Amino acid sequence: MEKREGIVLTQRDGSTGIKGIFAGGDLTSNQRTVAQAIGSGKKVALAIDCYLNGKNSEEAIRQAIIGEGPSISIFRHLFPEDRPMNSHVVTFGELNTDYFEPSKRHQESKGPIKQRINGLGEVTATFLESIALEEAERCFSCGTCNGCENCYVFCPDASILKTEAVLSHQVDYDFCKGCGICFTECPRGAISLKEETR
Repeated sequence: MEKREGIVLTQRDGSTGIKGIFAGGDLTSNQRTVAQAIGSGKKVALAIDCYLNGKNSEEAIRQAIIGEGPSISIFRHLFPEDRPMNSHVVTFGELNTDYFEPSKRHQESKGPIKQRINGLGEVTATFLESIALEEAERCFSCGTCNGCENCYVFCPDASILKTEAVLSHQVDYDFCKGCGICFTECPRGAISLKEETR
């Protein structure tokens, strides 16, 4: 295993050059942020899964990438046929927020200033489980179909077909007129609209 300035050198997939040995997180980067560690961990987990199943990890990572950056979807890797996902990263402006209830953000509590200055105890308290779950429910699940069926309900041409797969609908292009109502009414931006090439 090769090191440089306390960092383990790895390939893009986290492999170390020693067969079956992978590394990620703070061990492989000077960034040392939570986001970087989580992303690194996901990438290495995907690579380990590929290694154990005899698959090409570079190709699997390429297919799991979302958007232009380094973000990957483990769900897309594990269930590629289960629920098609748009690789476009949906921005807040692309959401139809009419379908979401406003939800106030909880703030972490902090100890008194005198205690923070004089001690080495925890400065910011963690959320109780119930509050953490409330915070998690504020997620919009951008770009991911949650089966709300707005596309099915609002389609004037009955061109949205329900399939047997959970949370999966298909467009019958023989009936679709390209009006874009499904695209407009999708709360999470899970539907993309492209001009038909001739």
